[in-house]
Amino acid sequence: MGIRVDWIRYLIFSLALLETVTANTTYTVGDAMGWRVPTDTSFYDDWVANKTFLPGDELVFNWTSAHNVLEVTSKEEYDDCTKTNGIPNETSPVTVSLPKNNTRYFICTIGTHCSGGQKVTIKVGNGVSSNSANTALPSLLLFASVIIYLFSFSL
Repeated sequence: MGIRVDWIRYLIFSLALLETVTANTTYTVGDAMGWRVPTDTSFYDDWVANKTFLPGDELVFNWTSAHNVLEVTSKEEYDDCTKTNGIPNETSPVTVSLPKNNTRYFICTIGTHCSGGQKVTIKVGNGVSSNSANTALPSLLLFASVIIYLFSFSL
């Protein structure tokens, strides 16, 4: 009986840990090409197409010449290459954390770089902003599992 209870405790605790552990990935935007004006304006769309971005991942923007990166707040600003808010990051590399499900838009604000294709849309998870209740679920599961684990010692 004691061995069975130990295995149940181990299983519950392991499942709780699996629920909360995430494998974060760091993506270099554009891979070897980096962040620059592409020869094909669909380059960054094609680059994103075979990637799955998850909460906890990071983007790294690398460039070697006159470029920058600015996150714009709307698809309209992105589509129109509008630079209405924010201060562009001018020094490479720039690392951007992707902490939650949402859609993020990044452009280069120098000259015609953005209209030349130096822009990228990043869809994190399902691309829809999540509320705090959804993001708190793994923590709640871990807490409940630890309580159950500790309570099982009294069996």
